[in-house]
Amino acid sequence: MDMRLSTYFLLVFLSVVVFGLIVPAAVVLNFGANLPFTLQIVLYSVPILVIFVVSALPLILVGKKKKNIEYLMPLFVTRMAALSTSDLPTDRIFYILSTRKEYGQLAEDAKKIFHLISDYHQPASEACRFIAARTPSIQEADFFNRLSHSLDVGERLERFLRNEQDVIMDEYVLKCEATIKDMDFVKEIYTAIITSMIFLIVFITIVPLMGPNAIDLLVFGITAAFGVMEVLFLVFVLMRLPKDDIWYHWRIKWKEGYVTSKDKTLFAAVIVAIAGIILLVYLLLPLNLPTAFYVATIFMPVLIPGIIVFREEKAIVRRDNIYGAFIRALGRSSDVSGETMTQAVKRLAMHKFGPLTKLIKNLEKRLSTRISTMDAWRHFSSEASSNLINKFGEMYIHSTLNGSKPEPTSIFISNNMGKILAVRKKRDVLAGSFVGVLYGVMVATGFTLFITVGIVEYMGHMINALIVPGQDFVQLGILTSIFSASFNVEMLRTMVYFLIVVHAAASAVMLTILKGGHIVGAGVHFLIMIWIGMATAYLAEAALGGLLVS
Repeated sequence: MDMRLSTYFLLVFLSVVVFGLIVPAAVVLNFGANLPFTLQIVLYSVPILVIFVVSALPLILVGKKKKNIEYLMPLFVTRMAALSTSDLPTDRIFYILSTRKEYGQLAEDAKKIFHLISDYHQPASEACRFIAARTPSIQEADFFNRLSHSLDVGERLERFLRNEQDVIMDEYVLKCEATIKDMDFVKEIYTAIITSMIFLIVFITIVPLMGPNAIDLLVFGITAAFGVMEVLFLVFVLMRLPKDDIWYHWRIKWKEGYVTSKDKTLFAAVIVAIAGIILLVYLLLPLNLPTAFYVATIFMPVLIPGIIVFREEKAIVRRDNIYGAFIRALGRSSDVSGETMTQAVKRLAMHKFGPLTKLIKNLEKRLSTRISTMDAWRHFSSEASSNLINKFGEMYIHSTLNGSKPEPTSIFISNNMGKILAVRKKRDVLAGSFVGVLYGVMVATGFTLFITVGIVEYMGHMINALIVPGQDFVQLGILTSIFSASFNVEMLRTMVYFLIVVHAAASAVMLTILKGGHIVGAGVHFLIMIWIGMATAYLAEAALGGLLVS
């Protein structure tokens, strides 16, 4: 946390005094006569909450910094290993690493090591120990401690990092695999919680039989609780799984000016989908269609960008799988023949590399025009739309331009990219298992809730149709509650439709997070789940058709 200790404690003091004492006291003095005693207690309990929040802030920030370090550590060490083949001095390597802002805190630590070596004339080993003693990440501390020991005994940096990058990457793979296994347990918990929520909803529908109780507040509460639970699960999955986006992020493309025709097509499809949803809402509303059909139909336009994303993601996966072979061939060709990068790419452009063939030919044409090498490769990464190709391609070019040997660099990159792709395949298997569970939960949720609504409607018809012999007969214990029960079926049906839509949206986003895909691709799963939910509404009404006849 980049804040002086005195500044932090001043923040704590001001937070407690201003928001914990002054504000509650002002409210009580001005409105005390109209405030219930319970609310006054709540107001004066605010200081405790404020102290807790401000006190927990350093822990939250340190945890976030630690997670960011451990996520970026494999890429950081891989780049460092690539740079070590260039025979650059140690301080120069750390300077180059410090300029890579995408490494966050690791880049800041590399900058500190560089200044300790160059400005304060500290040995590189002591500078590494200095950082190791102050980082919140155990993994980073262990790495710099091992590096400092290696420098002390005189081991060549290239030899040390050749082995170290394998160790760091293996640790990353083990953590990812452990997290993926944990998600199977999370899947069971999620199913159990959804089942419990359904039970609560079913229970609420029979509350009117137990007395003249208004269930409006209960319906609102259970609906809000269902939505909050879905959001919390999404946040948990997002925080638990290691970040591994498939796509080269469009914000970076837009900022750097590398937007392709495919990106423009996707943007246009998203706009068309939004406009289509709005148009269908206004066109279909006056037709008085069945609610289930209306709700399912208005979301049909999301299928357009969703299909585009699904097709492109399959192409990205194929490009990622072949990229390792391409980068190894490029490194070997450049190292063995002594050719320039442009000549090596020109030679490789004559061969077939599957889905990368056209992109390699475009790269060769750009390099032949003598434009910036980095710009040519960024256009290549943009056309590939792959996050991994962008990261590792930029790493290869930047390292070789700084003097790294092409063949060892390409081997580092190819091997580590292969390990990440192996983890990604396991994530795909996990996402596939979640698809079956979430679709099954949607069927069970929709059918159970709509059956419940149908039974409630039937009970309402039955109670209203009963002929009571006399008033004394009604005043017999539980019969009083039964004959005075009032069921707001339309409110319950609206709640069920809302829960179906919320669950479909949350499940679709969860599947996208698990796979690491584009958020727009969630539209396909969302639409399928909406239709499944609404189809269960039709089946439930058909199953209870005989009972619902008044």
